[in-house]
Amino acid sequence: MSKNLKQKLLLTFSLLLSILTPLIGSYIKWNGEIPGYGDFPARQSSIPVPDFSPTIFWICVVLQSILISFMFFPNLLGFKKPSKSSEINKTISSIAYPSWFWFGILMFVISLFVFWGKPSILKFITPYMFVPVFWGIIIALDGIVYKRKGGKSLIATKP
Repeated sequence: MSKNLKQKLLLTFSLLLSILTPLIGSYIKWNGEIPGYGDFPARQSSIPVPDFSPTIFWICVVLQSILISFMFFPNLLGFKKPSKSSEINKTISSIAYPSWFWFGILMFVISLFVFWGKPSILKFITPYMFVPVFWGIIIALDGIVYKRKGGKSLIATKP
């Protein structure tokens, strides 16, 4: 067996264990029923939900507005304007999105549909869709990094 195949099998086995071990433990503890698993947002009935606070809301709005203003005016934080390099733009436009980008987008869209839509035919799998939603985003974002960095990303260089 090649070293590369052994590494892939070990990674697959580790991923399966990290997903299945908590489920098996919960299944054993609660005799076949996992209370609240997959409920989003997670709620505990013993903790009261706080009332809406206009003061806290407006403080958060002001702070977020300040942070967003730095995105539109980065020179306020001391960042220089980026140089217009045609060589970088040529590299970015000549490289296509990798296959895992499309896989990540597909994974994200399907998982989000099942997670939010809760179709009755897939109700047995709905509680488990929270993790694939984020894995889809992470894989798609790595594909964007791959394109923008000229063929270099974590998945491409250090799988």
